[in-house]
Amino acid sequence: MPFLYSPDEKSLELISQIQTYPVISIQNGELLFNVLLLMTEHSIKHLPVLDGENNLLGVLELIDLVSFFSNQSHLITVQMERAQKLESVVVAAKRLDVMIGALHAKGVKSRYIAKLVSEINRKMYIKLFEMIIPHAWHDKCTLILLGSEGRAAQILRTDQDNALIFEEGFMPEDAPSVTKRFIEVLDEIGFPRCEGEIMMINPKWCKPIESYKEDIYRWIEEPNYENFMDMAIFFDSTPVAGKLSLHTELIDYLLSKVEQTPSILMHFARAIETFESPLGLFSQFVHDKEHKNAIDIKKGALFALIHGVRALALEHKIRETNTTLRIKTLNNSGFLSKEDATDLMEALEIFNTLRLHSQLEQLAKGEKIDNYISVDNMGKLERDLLKEALNTGNKFKKMVSYHFHLSIVG
Repeated sequence: MPFLYSPDEKSLELISQIQTYPVISIQNGELLFNVLLLMTEHSIKHLPVLDGENNLLGVLELIDLVSFFSNQSHLITVQMERAQKLESVVVAAKRLDVMIGALHAKGVKSRYIAKLVSEINRKMYIKLFEMIIPHAWHDKCTLILLGSEGRAAQILRTDQDNALIFEEGFMPEDAPSVTKRFIEVLDEIGFPRCEGEIMMINPKWCKPIESYKEDIYRWIEEPNYENFMDMAIFFDSTPVAGKLSLHTELIDYLLSKVEQTPSILMHFARAIETFESPLGLFSQFVHDKEHKNAIDIKKGALFALIHGVRALALEHKIRETNTTLRIKTLNNSGFLSKEDATDLMEALEIFNTLRLHSQLEQLAKGEKIDNYISVDNMGKLERDLLKEALNTGNKFKKMVSYHFHLSIVG
């Protein structure tokens, strides 16, 4: 039996007494960035590397990965986990932008950066939940992230999207003061407040589970643009702390109501027609009138792709919230061909990479971060890639329109 000698206590300890379970390992050939993400997620510093027959080849150390990527992901995570005061969490979270810039400069794909940022932010939210939300609430409520945060798509801090779900019959009187403090800490970290007030300080996003069920019922029974946007926001939500089963119960309820009223899907999907593509006749860019030589990549490209995938995910009861994972699941189910799924993921990567590059430049200049990208500042290769991605998005938009019969929706 393997054992360790403890000099302080002059005794023997079984390795099984201090070993963590289950043992986490990787296969030889795994992408290094996926390894970094795995180690960050589980807060581990050493990872066994196995061959095809599960024989041990060696142990990869976190310090080697951190040196390779030259970022601060491990330091940020450790600082958050060891934080005893809110100030320490704030300081650690503020270091994310430096890490993001370093990874982008090394050519790491935006979806991988988003994964790592999402995992670090999740740890931050868990810590804030533990420090700010009263302990008596912890098994009676769920902290959820919505919008781009819920989809694990937010890289730089663009806005806050969060909510609280309380168990049935429980609604603490001091909720306004507690949620106000939570949002103020996010303010201090650098998260701009959501202009649509999709935050827990809004009573609409801080209430008992029965009230959320009333909302879901209304979204289905009273279909309109505002209700569908609330429905989309909630369907993209993910729980991060507290009683996670409350969120599962609401998603179950939403999926069951949609299944009972399948015609609602065509009305829900119709939102893909909200914004026109910035690619006009003869593949010429249609610039925004208020932003000369620039296009809004979120409205003109990302929204239709993300919402179209979201509508299909709702139809197929896909619980993944990340758009790339939803596309992969649609491919695995046979709805999307491998070629179409690959094209969509590549288009999504191009849109997000160009937006991230533009936002990092805005951050460096001290400008307000937005979703506009300058076409004039692109080289020919970038413009061609963007046009190809926009064509893929337009093709997908037509496919979604045909699938949900949007031409007959009044």
